[in-house]
Formats: sequence, structure tokens, C-alpha cells
Amino acid sequence: MEQRVRPEQVGCGTRGGAEAAVHAVRSFLEEGKTASKILLKLDFKNAFNTIRRDVLIQIVHDTMPMYLPFVWQSTVKVGVWRHVLESASGVQQGDPLGSSLFCLAIERLTKGLTSPLNVWYLDDDTIGVDVDCVVSDLQIGMTEELELGLELNTSTCELFPFGGSHQDRVAISQKVNLVCPGILLPSRSELSLLGAPLMEEGLEEAVRAKTGLMKVFSKRLCLMHAHQALFLLKNCLCLLKLLCILQCSPLWKFPEVLKEFDEVVRSSLAEITNVQMSAEPWRQATFPVGLGGLGSLFCFDPLRSKTGALHPPWCRFGQRN
Repeated sequence: MEQRVRPEQVGCGTRGGAEAAVHAVRSFLEEGKTASKILLKLDFKNAFNTIRRDVLIQIVHDTMPMYLPFVWQSTVKVGVWRHVLESASGVQQGDPLGSSLFCLAIERLTKGLTSPLNVWYLDDDTIGVDVDCVVSDLQIGMTEELELGLELNTSTCELFPFGGSHQDRVAISQKVNLVCPGILLPSRSELSLLGAPLMEEGLEEAVRAKTGLMKVFSKRLCLMHAHQALFLLKNCLCLLKLLCILQCSPLWKFPEVLKEFDEVVRSSLAEITNVQMSAEPWRQATFPVGLGGLGSLFCFDPLRSKTGALHPPWCRFGQRN
């Protein structure tokens, strides 16, 4: 599947596919600063549950017949009196093979688009170049979706024209809106992909939003038993809430907002463990579990260099060891 669906589809068989998609789209935005171009994000309504199973099984029969018996038997069957009703749409919820089957079913759609930028992460598609090419791909998608059982959700699709003059961008928006009525027009600070802001204008606000959620979580963790609260703080919250943005965006340019996030984690950790988090306990907590710490909890390295440079989260422990 990795060789089959690449390079357009990075949601199946591609390690770090979400990060790759964000970096690719950001590079496209940085290169097109003179000529008028557009970025179009397509969204389908409940895509995984509406994909037609008869089309899917036929595609598996034609392309991967060795998987056909397993895929056919995994179809949901409900017994009603003497009749058996088989599921007519959707891949099996929670099935490890579900993502692969979905990517296989929409392969013709993903590879049939002609835009130079054509990035898919499962059912999230991002295309971009000039307006005529994008409109053509949009019409192709609307045709293919009917055969696959999908439905384009025009009210959640996003259009971002950039480059050129203001008049050019307005004309582009009007032309695309004729084909996809109700499409959203996000600002530079609102433009994001898979939860990661694409413009630097939106990075600080995204981290502050995560910080606000972390404050809410911290208040609720204090109502739980200390062991369960510490487990959730370490394994479900903290750095994990920012990991995608950290890997996709230049957050090292905003050290203050990262330190603000860490301060919330620090106060929450002190409340849960009933330990005053002065400099020494705080430094000890940042060490790996094997060295008596709590692992990778924090975004801003307390053991940073004298210049205040930030270390990437994946290389901090090696430097301390």
C-alpha cells in the first residue's frame, strides 16, 4: 500500500505523513508570493462511513485478490428473521485495515487530479496552483464522489487565494464560489492543516489555545486521585498536546508562549504531587524515566544553552545523558 498510494496519499503507509503534508503545503505557500495562486482544502461528509462497499470490494477483487476473502468476511452482517442484511457503505470502525481500504477505494480520485500540489491525508485533500486547474480538479472530485458514495461538504471546504493583487484574489474567490458555494475564506492566522497553523501569524494563537485547554485540564486533574492524575498528565497531556505543532511549525520563534504552556504544566505537577516545584525538582522532572524523571513533558527546555536556544524535543535526553 505504501508504494501504491504514494506520493499523493500520505495517510497510509507513510511514517510521519501528517507532518509531511503540512511541510509540503507550507513550502507551496512560501514559493508562490508573486503570481496569483490558490490553496483549496476539500472536506467530505463522514467519508469513512459513506464509502460504497460494493465499489470497495470490486476494487479489492481487481487489484488485491489475495485480500478479497478477508475483506468480504469483514462486512458487517445483521440477521433479521431469516434474512441477512449486509452493510452497504463504510469501512469497519476500528479495523486496522480500514484506512488502507479507504485509501485504495479513493485511489483513482487521488491520482486523477492534475494540480501540482495534491496532498491527501486519508479523506483530507489539499490542492493548489492557478484557479483554472483547481476548478477543473474540483469538478473531477464532484464527479468521482458520486460513484464512490462520498459527498463534498462545501460549507467546511476552505479557499485561500494568495499572491497577485487584491482584485485578482477577489475574482478568484468569486469564480471558485460558483462551483463550490458557501466555501470558507480563512485569514492568514486561521489557515491550518491537520491542526497545525500554516502561517506564522497563527502559531502564537494556536499555542495559547492549547494553553487555555491545559489550564482547564489541570483544574480537573486536581479532583482525581494523584496516581491517575499523574498518569494522565504524563501520557495524555503536556507535550503530546503540542507535539504535532512542534514537529510541523517553527515554534522556536515564540519561546515565551512555550514557557507559558510549561508553567501551567509545572503548577499542575506541583499540585498533583504535593511537591514544591523549585528549580531543582523541576530540572529533575525533565529527565527520562530511567534517570528518575517524568519523561518528555515540556516544550521549553529548562536546561537550554546560555544563548537561550531551544533544543528539539527528540534530542534533549541525549544531550543530558
